[in-house]
Amino acid sequence: MRDVMLPAFGVALEITGTDEDLDASQESERVRDMLAVVTSFSGRLYGQRSAKARALTKAVKSTVFSPDL
Repeated sequence: MRDVMLPAFGVALEITGTDEDLDASQESERVRDMLAVVTSFSGRLYGQRSAKARALTKAVKSTVFSPDL
């Protein structure tokens, strides 16, 4: 899926290592956990931004294309 979605948005994904390169130490587990947290919060942040943008767009369109004008 990423092979289709990312290029469609002009995004390139570069993988620099494999799972075999990572050891099962506590440090690597913490890194994975932190990446999961950052991914979750960034998704929520961008979701909130897009919801605000959609609401603003809807308000502007309803004002501009109002039959009362």
